[in-house]
Amino acid sequence: MKHFQIVKKPLFSSISDNGLVSEKIIHHVSKTAVPFIGYLPEKNEVGIGLRTCDTGKDPTDLKTWTMAIFSKVPMPVKVIHLWRAMKILAETPIVKKGPNGTLVCCWHAATVSIEVNKIDYLEELAELWESHNAFYERRNEILKLVPSAEDLKLLITAFFWDLGIDFSKEELGAEIAAGRLSETAFLNHLLQPIE
Repeated sequence: MKHFQIVKKPLFSSISDNGLVSEKIIHHVSKTAVPFIGYLPEKNEVGIGLRTCDTGKDPTDLKTWTMAIFSKVPMPVKVIHLWRAMKILAETPIVKKGPNGTLVCCWHAATVSIEVNKIDYLEELAELWESHNAFYERRNEILKLVPSAEDLKLLITAFFWDLGIDFSKEELGAEIAAGRLSETAFLNHLLQPIE
């Protein structure tokens, strides 16, 4: 849990996983990067993002960041989907910006059941990896992963609840039903119907 870094400011809040720091090529320049889940309260938008700093600087020191890329996602927020998108983004070696850039592709790649009209996003992302097979194998592994019970509770309570962000309880229930997420007292309480 120590690897999460939560930043709450009036115009933008984020939670990043400093355990996912990696080197990336962004616009032909090598940068140290860490993915994050961000929230823009003024627009009530949540998304995944990537903060970067020059290679060799301390990636956990927010004063070193030179750029943030952000791509919003649909509401209510699917917490585990976002977490998986961060994992895929952390392992993608090259990042392209734009409306259908790498962040958007990572969001679609983190979907367990991808729609046929979204397959192009996977192909675009696979092009950025050393091989298509490497991408698809790692994606399949990540889709089976979920945050630890402790990390999931932190994501929900310290970020989503604390900021009043609507998140999908249906997604959590579906992950439990699929056997990827274990039931905990916290999740059982969270998923109880309101009487």
